[in-house]
Amino acid sequence: MNKNLFYLFLVVFFLAACQKREETTPIENPNTEVSNNTQDEGPMVLGKKLENPYSVKNMRIAYKRLMGKKNYSVKTSATDENAVTTTHYYVRFLPKDTAEYDRLKTDTTLHLYQIPLDYEIISSGSNYQDTTGKPTWQYTAVKKGYQFDPNIQYEILEELYIPETVEATTTSALGSNKSNPNQFTIDLVNESMKLTNNLKDTLKSTNDIKTLYRPSGRIRVFDTRLNAYIPLVGVQIRGRRWFNFQRTYTDANGNYSLGYFGGNTNLSIFYETNDFDVRSGTFGQAWLDGPHTNDPWSVDISGGVQRFYAHVFRGARRYHHGDIGGLNRPDKPYNIKYAAYDKRGSSQGMNVMVHIVWPDISIWRYKSNGEEYSSDEIFSTAVHETAHSSHLTRMNSGLIQYAQVSSKLIESWAVGVEWMITQKEYRERGITNYSGPEYDRTGTISYPISRAYQYWNRNFNDPNYTPLYIDLIDDYNQASTGIGSITDNVRGYTLPQIEGFLKHIYGLSSLNEQLKAHKPVGVTDAQIDQLLGQY
Repeated sequence: MNKNLFYLFLVVFFLAACQKREETTPIENPNTEVSNNTQDEGPMVLGKKLENPYSVKNMRIAYKRLMGKKNYSVKTSATDENAVTTTHYYVRFLPKDTAEYDRLKTDTTLHLYQIPLDYEIISSGSNYQDTTGKPTWQYTAVKKGYQFDPNIQYEILEELYIPETVEATTTSALGSNKSNPNQFTIDLVNESMKLTNNLKDTLKSTNDIKTLYRPSGRIRVFDTRLNAYIPLVGVQIRGRRWFNFQRTYTDANGNYSLGYFGGNTNLSIFYETNDFDVRSGTFGQAWLDGPHTNDPWSVDISGGVQRFYAHVFRGARRYHHGDIGGLNRPDKPYNIKYAAYDKRGSSQGMNVMVHIVWPDISIWRYKSNGEEYSSDEIFSTAVHETAHSSHLTRMNSGLIQYAQVSSKLIESWAVGVEWMITQKEYRERGITNYSGPEYDRTGTISYPISRAYQYWNRNFNDPNYTPLYIDLIDDYNQASTGIGSITDNVRGYTLPQIEGFLKHIYGLSSLNEQLKAHKPVGVTDAQIDQLLGQY
């Protein structure tokens, strides 16, 4: 089999094997009265193209006008407008496929936007698509001398002079957190803003940095399981004034603070970190475009696609950066991509494992019947699918070895990890019995796994999605409920312990061997045989 056919086989294999099915019986949502505010739904709407105040051409005209004014008191060593020269390029990139898009995204010096940066924004939205198809153009500004990837199509739209990045006098340029703004910089920028009719973007003419604008606020998201707003931790916040960019991340309370800006700033939420990013479908960054403001900006994401993006982000971030009880992080040589689809799916989530054409992980907002998944279901699905990626990296030979593991063991491992991490998340947030023996005890629910798998019954559950690994670590016998069908007398293992020998497990036989070789005190071989014999 040639290499291309081999990879195609693997793609088909994982498409079939690594899907988290939707629940077979709808779960009642106790929070149906909560307002589902569709914040910034739909595409962004752009208005007219604005005259660029930072173009070298306009900055030279502004410089000449400024120097021609009577009684202008700020001294500069520049003698004519030719001293205003190119510092940056306003550029756009057009990646032709996922691989090129990923290469752009991994360049942390780039602040990529899906919208052109010199257009008026009439109304914000959750996405923007130009006429080029997908992926769409990606816009930013790069420093002069930036080394472009010759394999990725790009276009230099304009040469820029950004005086905020240039030390024109002995004081530092505008935007420093430690020094006063440079008055010459302020005057030059304002002259160009007036020249280009961008009066709302003039800078404050003051030497007191305390009066400058420092964006700050708090980001929260509504959780339908908790029936409350919770902090959105670790999400990226961006500030942009034309071609001046800053980014930061929210803290444990959802709070953020950027550096100083000289005036009105466009603020946005980007659902990404240095290890992963959430996409608005197959291509495109999931984001929330915020206001053009000089006031604090706080957001309570109450509903709509933004809430969906936020909970996908929460699950991914917990696995990549939060407390996961001693488990390993997914050790990938690239950022994992979570495609968040704002539509119905025949499954709730999927991990294709082979990062060639599609994003690694896909998650759907709605069940096939049109019902929206609850917050903890979205969170737990992100965890479940990430567990597959982490499982792969534990195998010595990667995909070749992983492909030999039975579907039951692949999915049951993800079930166990999902159960443990989602339980930790929601117990920490106040539901002390979340996913425990007495939580949501109906016996008719097959999903979400994090709440229902203490009552697994092969007659109404997918036979590959079992609580096998849960049964190894918990102290609860399903058969005692009269609902679950598994007699479970094994206890005392931990998922981090099992993860240590996961690379040796391919099916029930090799699992049996490894469990007996690492069994806790009090567990017998007969008990292990009894438990595994039921699967």
